[in-house]
Amino acid sequence: MAVKSIIQPLFCQLCGINCSHSKKVCVAALAAVKPLDSGEPLELTTEEVEIWHPNWLGQVDDKLNTKFIEEVAEHVYNNEKVAVPSFNDVAAVQHKAALQYEQDSGHKGAAALIKTDLGSDVLTCNDSNVSEDTLERRKLVEVGKSANKVVGHAWRSINYIAFLHWLSFHALKQQQDVNEPSSGSMRNADDEPQCKCRKMTKKFHKCIFDVSPKHLNHNLPQPKATIFKSMVDETWCAKNLDMEVVEGIDWLKGFYLTLRQGEIFDAGATYLKELKEWLEAGMCMSSESEDDTVDI
Repeated sequence: MAVKSIIQPLFCQLCGINCSHSKKVCVAALAAVKPLDSGEPLELTTEEVEIWHPNWLGQVDDKLNTKFIEEVAEHVYNNEKVAVPSFNDVAAVQHKAALQYEQDSGHKGAAALIKTDLGSDVLTCNDSNVSEDTLERRKLVEVGKSANKVVGHAWRSINYIAFLHWLSFHALKQQQDVNEPSSGSMRNADDEPQCKCRKMTKKFHKCIFDVSPKHLNHNLPQPKATIFKSMVDETWCAKNLDMEVVEGIDWLKGFYLTLRQGEIFDAGATYLKELKEWLEAGMCMSSESEDDTVDI
C-alpha cells in the first residue's frame, strides 16, 4: 500500500493531471493519455513543465515506457530519500508538542488528534493546473511558488482545525529552537483569551497554504479511524448519523475561541475566520468541492 500511494499520484503528476481529483476522474484522464506523434516520451509546456506521454497499449520494455518507468523510479527514490525523512521529522516534532500540551494543560488526548490519516491533503500546486482563486491565495499569504496547497476535510470542526493550526505553529517553534519560556508557549486552553502576547524572537515561514473552504474534501474519514465527537462539525454530524464517533476529549470544544493573537500564523487566523463563517452558513454539506471538473 505504501508504494501504491506513492506511485499513483506520480503517474498523474508526470502526465500533467491534477491528482486532487477523484480516483475515477484521474483514471479516466490517465487512460486518455496517448503517445506523441513525434515519438518523443515527453513534451515541454510554455512554463517548461514536462508532460509525459507513455504508451499504455505498448509493452513494458517499449522505448517510451522504459523512459517513463525510469522517471517514475527516480521520483520514488528522491521521495524516499528526502520527503519521507522530512515528514517523519515533522510528525515527531508535532507529537512532542502535543505531549507537551497535555503536560502543561492537563488535557489528555492531544496526541490522539494528530493521526496522519485524519490530516489534510497536502498537494502540489502546479500553476498550469490550478484555479485562479488558489493562485491568488498563495500570493496573499506570501509562501512562494514552491509551496504546496492544503485541502482540508469538510467533516472537521472549527475547534479541531484550530488546534491543528496551533499545534503546527508551536511544533515549528520547537523545531527552530526559539528561545521562549515553556510557560509562555504552552498554556491551559481554559485560560481567558488575551489581546496581546509576547513578541516572537524569530519570524516563522510556512511552505504550505490553505485553499478556499469551498474546495474542502467531502469524503468520510477512513472507516477504522477513531473519531471523537468534538472533532466533528455539528452540522456534518447531524447529517451523517451513520458516521461512527466516540465521546471524549471534551476540552477541544470551544478551543477556537480561546486562541490568542500570535498563537498561530496570521494566514491561519484569516483562514479559520473564513472557515468559521463558511461552516456557520451550513456550507460543509455543499457538494461544490466534489465537482471534479473544477481545478482546486
